[in-house]
Amino acid sequence: MAFKRHSARLLIHLGLLLTTFLALAFVILSGRPGYATALFLAIVAFIQVRFLIKRINRTNVELARFLDSAAQSDYTQNFSLATLGPSYAALGDAFTRVLGRFRADRAALVSETRYLRALVEHVPVALIAIHADDRIEVLNGAARRLFGVAHIGGADGLAAFGEVFRRDVVQIRPGERKMTKFRLDRLD
Repeated sequence: MAFKRHSARLLIHLGLLLTTFLALAFVILSGRPGYATALFLAIVAFIQVRFLIKRINRTNVELARFLDSAAQSDYTQNFSLATLGPSYAALGDAFTRVLGRFRADRAALVSETRYLRALVEHVPVALIAIHADDRIEVLNGAARRLFGVAHIGGADGLAAFGEVFRRDVVQIRPGERKMTKFRLDRLD
């Protein structure tokens, strides 16, 4: 409803602007001396164009602010545009609702990520990740306790736990399960 009123106001404004331009053209082309009338109509047309540009710029500024906050993941922005009219209030409310939804989705994602990290950290099985660049990452407490380190480095760092273990770990493919031998010298 507010957008319909905004559209109606915009159409009325454009109609008045067109009427002003037509009257200005008539005064100029009529050949009668009406300099004061032409000047008055030109000033009115200028004011109407300026008002229209200001209104469009205000919408563009708010739209750019909304898109910037979404692009930068800044979901703390609030769009209260009620002072500009009912259509702007509806637009501001829509922007605020969208950012609120983004904020809620992000909070749920952060909560889920924390849960999964805690789950991986406390799994009693040692977990390591082998990256494409041969970097090996110790993922949980069981792996840190088993390997006795928080960081292994590359595949060569696995040689301390036996050459068979290093070879088997390096050759394993994603999704593959493999039983291997592991040597740990620090056990009594």
